[in-house]
Amino acid sequence: MDFLRNSQLDEEIAEILAELLFCCQLECTNPKVKEVLIIHKEEKKTERVPLVDGKAIVSRYTENAEILLVDEEGGRYLSTIDYTVQHLLPLEEFVESCYALCENNRKLLLYMMVRMQLYRKTGTDMVELCRQLCLLPDVEESFRQNCVLRLVNYYYDNFEGERLDSYLQQLDLKEIEESERIRMIELFIIRDHYEQAMESIKQFGYKNIGIKRLAKLCRKMVSQTNI
Repeated sequence: MDFLRNSQLDEEIAEILAELLFCCQLECTNPKVKEVLIIHKEEKKTERVPLVDGKAIVSRYTENAEILLVDEEGGRYLSTIDYTVQHLLPLEEFVESCYALCENNRKLLLYMMVRMQLYRKTGTDMVELCRQLCLLPDVEESFRQNCVLRLVNYYYDNFEGERLDSYLQQLDLKEIEESERIRMIELFIIRDHYEQAMESIKQFGYKNIGIKRLAKLCRKMVSQTNI
């Protein structure tokens, strides 16, 4: 944009610009289409926007967002009706600067997370992003749990026991893959979260859990009984 440069941004301008960066114009010439649904898989809500004269302004802030076209009878179309989507502003030119100035912006957080996942980025930037995303309301629990899991793995690898224990307590094993679930149960035992380990084993079984970990858990549970 000729009228604005990154060097001119401050927190107030960046907050406004962050909302505008993700605005797109959708155009569809099919007269049957009356409405557009935008589904961001990381969020619980669905955005509904009416189509006026074949056009709609929608907010699309993750690369994997789904766009559904809705006809006058409520029928939904994912890919069988042609449409175009174009950003109103140059997203890549300003997104990094906006994130640096207003890193608590919900849309920026979700955009940056999906992009980091896509390019398999790790490290402290990813950690801080996950910590903020864990606090966001109305995100899908499977997405939040993925962030918690990333934090658990990071703090375990970096020997940060207090933070590791904090995020272990937030884990919901129903929301993560089986291979990770087994590792987390073993981590419960390693970190002496025996009740959490026992409840997890009751729910998911003990198959593929290391024998030494199970032995440690059994010794602890026996020592807590009156036998």
